[in-house]
Amino acid sequence: MVFPTASVPFRYPVAIPRLAMLFMLLLCAGTVQAQPVLSILPESTDCVSVLTSQAGGLYRACGPDWRFRRVAGAPDALPVALAESNRALILGTRTGIYQRPSGQTRWQRLSDQPTGALACHGARCVVRPFGQGPQRLSDGRLSPLQVRGLPDQPLQQFVIAGDGALYGAGMGAGVLWLKPGSDTWQPVGSGLGNGNVLALALADDGTLHAGTYGGGLYRLRPGESRWQRLSGLQAMQVTALAVSADGRRVLASVGDGVRESRDGGDNWRAVPELAGIPVLSLAFDGAGRA
Repeated sequence: MVFPTASVPFRYPVAIPRLAMLFMLLLCAGTVQAQPVLSILPESTDCVSVLTSQAGGLYRACGPDWRFRRVAGAPDALPVALAESNRALILGTRTGIYQRPSGQTRWQRLSDQPTGALACHGARCVVRPFGQGPQRLSDGRLSPLQVRGLPDQPLQQFVIAGDGALYGAGMGAGVLWLKPGSDTWQPVGSGLGNGNVLALALADDGTLHAGTYGGGLYRLRPGESRWQRLSGLQAMQVTALAVSADGRRVLASVGDGVRESRDGGDNWRAVPELAGIPVLSLAFDGAGRA
């Protein structure tokens, strides 16, 4: 399962009720056609883009009416991931990587390599083409990361810290990180009871949350060396994560809906507005709103 934008921070206010409303607008309009939503991306233009799992299934809504319209000219290919870098939309698909600069309607093809994962933080972007290791995307060009220590299993999740540190995770791979200036991937902490990591999120203070397939949710705080299993969340399969900048609010998609914690992951409640909605991506804005 590819989950590229599980920890992309929302920079504009999209509260949970509005998020639910956006889902319902899409569903009622028949646009998603019962297809899972792969990514919800708040753009720096104060619009919101929604990527569904159908070919060409990219939709966009802007205020004040928040009416979703299909993005004309979007590549007619099976999508995988959507991100924003320097006000340009970056779209990863099964047939390549595309870019649409701000203010333009045409998409530029950057690569014909099928995308396995994609993550951006400001001007920094990392792409993992299918069957290959992670690569940097800069100025529209891909360049392999000349690093050692990659596991045999492909990394499917990436988050990029503000200092440029790169964290990666995947099924059977656990959680690894690449320090700025280093050429070797290293395991992050010990005691992660399940190495099948589907979702990864990073708070501003460096706290990591890892959602696993079959093992539940884990947390690793700065200065700690051992992952802590968050037993307050009873679900064992966590497919999406989002953590607020201060690390106190955590959202987790658990298959039958979304759970929310307001104390860093110790206690949880169901989010009724999103019950039964297939959510494959979650995020917070800079003000801590989901």
